[in-house]
Amino acid sequence: LADRGLAVHDVHNIIPNTLAVVYETSGDVSGQASLGAEDIGIIFFNYSTDTWGSVYQVGTTQNDSLDTLGKPSVYINDGRIAIVGSTTGIFADDGNAFGASDVFVAIFDMSTNTWKKYQVGTGAADFGNGVSLGANSKLLIAGSTAATFTDPNDAISVSFDVAQGVKGRTTE
Repeated sequence: LADRGLAVHDVHNIIPNTLAVVYETSGDVSGQASLGAEDIGIIFFNYSTDTWGSVYQVGTTQNDSLDTLGKPSVYINDGRIAIVGSTTGIFADDGNAFGASDVFVAIFDMSTNTWKKYQVGTGAADFGNGVSLGANSKLLIAGSTAATFTDPNDAISVSFDVAQGVKGRTTE
């Protein structure tokens, strides 16, 4: 089905001669377990041998999406990649759901090949549009929400402490 690579990061300093491709799929990645109707993940490509490597998916029980207009991921020089998107389900291995559609942050650690996942929800439709690395290694997450604020399309921003792995504050 429709698959999209939405960001490429050169991770040569962690894995020699390798690119990490952040993707979204509507179906299954060949040879990988499906975590939901639509999943996101990272697939590695070795540019010295022209071969695809390991695939690491993070998904919820329903649809996940990455914004094609924003910056869906950022490479953190300590060997992690942070991805921001939207989900209509709960993470397949975490029963913590906040609303009908939530912003999520998934951080992949290349040294351990593991994900840490965080949801930011208001109880209605939220959309994660982009992520960047701010001062003091804090992730700055941009998006919008249809709940809790006066305007149905108010912007939200979330400060996320990369070093400590904890959510910071949500602001209007």
